[in-house]
Amino acid sequence: MAQDDGLLHLVTIDGPAGVGKSSVARRVAERLGWFHLDTGATYRAVTLLAVRAGLAAERLDEAAVAPLLDRLDLRVESGGHVWLDGIEVTKELRSPEVTGLVSPVSALPNVRRKLVELQRQVAAGQSALETRRRGVVVEGRDAGSYIFPQARWRFYLDASLAERARRRLRQELASREPTPEQLTAVMERLATRDRIDRERAVAPLKVPEGAIVLDTTHLGLEQVVAAITSAVRP
Repeated sequence: MAQDDGLLHLVTIDGPAGVGKSSVARRVAERLGWFHLDTGATYRAVTLLAVRAGLAAERLDEAAVAPLLDRLDLRVESGGHVWLDGIEVTKELRSPEVTGLVSPVSALPNVRRKLVELQRQVAAGQSALETRRRGVVVEGRDAGSYIFPQARWRFYLDASLAERARRRLRQELASREPTPEQLTAVMERLATRDRIDRERAVAPLKVPEGAIVLDTTHLGLEQVVAAITSAVRP
């Protein structure tokens, strides 16, 4: 896809599950005063519809989700705030039911086609909101490799599997220290998600061509944000 001429300032942040893309992208967007597009939230929104429709993993295929996509009424705002049929569902997107089903839903080609089109429209619309051409920070697993391959600034965040599991558990457990059993379970879950993301037929997870790769295993949030914002020169 040729980059839309309106997208003068576009940052993409790719990486595997649990690496901290959302936190980094949100903070980078705040620093730059730009719109933050969380592509993962759009896939979770369709997954929420699948959960509501009673679809299970073994019943998921393109035909099963096609009716959901045909009547999809989805609105996305900065920072991952999502509305379905005019009702905000942001909190519901992180439910265990949605989390457990989002991988197979995201891997369906017709889901990816539909949502990539929507994501491009959102980014193009945000970039043209003001005469100064507002910038957009896009995060996802294929933001720079597939959705916006000609983005001006492309980054890929990575971290060890154990560190990604610890970060995910810190989100889920707040201040409580995870047990070894919990850490192992989350590592297995993330490894499965990695495999699905890297092996899917459409837009698999990979390092975008020309992207700056940041190993964040031993970096704090502010260090990663600083590295990205210092590289962005509007």
